[in-house]
Amino acid sequence: MYTLYSFPGAGGVAIEAALADAGIPYRSKTVALEEKDCDTTEFLGLNPRGQVPVLVLPDGSILTESAAILLYLAEAHPDAGLAPPPGSLEKAQVLRWLCFFAVNVYEGELRRHYAHRFTTTDDGADAVAAAAGEHVARQYGLFEAELSDTGPYFLGERICILDYYVWMLSYWVGDRTWLVRDCPKVEALTRAVRERPAVAALHAAQLA
Repeated sequence: MYTLYSFPGAGGVAIEAALADAGIPYRSKTVALEEKDCDTTEFLGLNPRGQVPVLVLPDGSILTESAAILLYLAEAHPDAGLAPPPGSLEKAQVLRWLCFFAVNVYEGELRRHYAHRFTTTDDGADAVAAAAGEHVARQYGLFEAELSDTGPYFLGERICILDYYVWMLSYWVGDRTWLVRDCPKVEALTRAVRERPAVAALHAAQLA
């Protein structure tokens, strides 16, 4: 059985949603974090960066980085249908956009929410946060332009790991007014994910 270390609303939400929705057995452990970083010796033994999520595999192996964990689950459980077949163009597009969101949006949100970590001046945090917010909004616009009208998910009627990731990240933006207005296809995707029975309770508990 997998063990997922995370805390409410953190990057483990998408992983937990994928596990629950696919019916893959797992247990969750809430990590007590100080300023969203864990400095306990036990947790640092799992991830020296002191960040969640961390997935411990049944054999004791450890995976970090939410996008990498989702990719692993899709490969390890092909019958769950979490991603298209290896080597397919659809799989390549899922990988493309998963990396895009991990590099641009996930990291952009970290800069916005924890701007003080990305400046060396006492008055620089506000500017860092503002620039990060504008950057994140641009990335959603690029994704919106690429989404088809067949929805509701990235692959049409089939959900995949990218959908869980976008759903989670879209609720990190805070005021979602601009997202609903400017990115209706992204909003439709996130709504379809959050309304899935296995995801609804997670959404209510961690993202609502």
